[in-house]
Amino acid sequence: MENSEEKELSINFVALWKLIKQSKWKLIAPAFVFATITAIIVFQKPNEYTSVASLMPELESNSSGGSLSKFAGLASLAGIDLSNISTSDAVRPDLYPSVINNSSFYLYLLEQQVKTSDGKLLKFRDFYNQAYDIESDSLAKNKLDIIKTFREWLGVAIKPVTAPKKNNEQIIFLSESDGEIIEELLDKISASMDKKTGIISISVKLPDPLTAAHVAQLSINYLTVFVTNYRTEKARQDRDFIAQRLSEAKGKFYNVQSKKASYSDQFQASTIRFQSADVARERIESDYRVSSSFYTELLQQYETAKMKVQEQTPVFKTLQQPIVPYEKSGPRRLILLIFAAIVGFSFGLGLLLLKNNNYKSIIA
Repeated sequence: MENSEEKELSINFVALWKLIKQSKWKLIAPAFVFATITAIIVFQKPNEYTSVASLMPELESNSSGGSLSKFAGLASLAGIDLSNISTSDAVRPDLYPSVINNSSFYLYLLEQQVKTSDGKLLKFRDFYNQAYDIESDSLAKNKLDIIKTFREWLGVAIKPVTAPKKNNEQIIFLSESDGEIIEELLDKISASMDKKTGIISISVKLPDPLTAAHVAQLSINYLTVFVTNYRTEKARQDRDFIAQRLSEAKGKFYNVQSKKASYSDQFQASTIRFQSADVARERIESDYRVSSSFYTELLQQYETAKMKVQEQTPVFKTLQQPIVPYEKSGPRRLILLIFAAIVGFSFGLGLLLLKNNNYKSIIA
């Protein structure tokens, strides 16, 4: 059996340097072209500023009555039972970031008024279109109308721009410009949660520093309102239903109470006692006891329902308010230009090594 020696790959750096020195302009040229193309692209992009905010949501206890359990003794004196109040969380805190990271929030944001550094107050859609030189739906429609008129002469049809709308099935139709904005916002506005600390961070990157901070605050407001409404919706519905029944029971109770008082005055003033009068009095007193008991029970249930709404209302502690950034976070033009130049240089070197099999004298 013959021993075969593995051939090691070696690079002749002296020959490589000589080749680079002799053909430096052939390497500088592609590096310059790549850097120039990159410069044209990146210098057309506006500066962007990042505003970050963080908040910590309340973590619910699994104990019966939750944070209201400490008021159980006081509530029992008023006839209110807190033992049946469930504290199960309808929305897990780790799902909170998904409230921001979805198109429903971005559609809401497009219609909100935002502030700019130059003192303007305008819809976020208009701000974004102006900041990134995106054609608005109206401008795009006007251009299409001109093109349509021209194409009608040629007998060619053109599809019109449709505005955002909803049909009866609650399906949302987006215009082309709104769809493009939402796709870009997925990278510019984000929310995340640290599983160890439970802290939720919201990051907003936009061309205007004040607008970025304002949108971060809008994001916090949207998240807290959405979660609060979702978690308390059932409790609020129960409270409102009991409140309606309580109002009806209160009116009936007061009516029977007035009737009882009026009949008692008549009964005491009368010197003649009839058996039918005793029956009528008993019926009125029976109605009074029933209506009083029903009213009292509903009143207790209403107080319990109000406390349940309070129990289900989440608490958010803002750890860091949105700060107006003073330094841009992107684009990193210098780094991109250097990277493009390196890519261009590498591309030129690769072509140079392949030309006339130059690599054979360098790689052995």
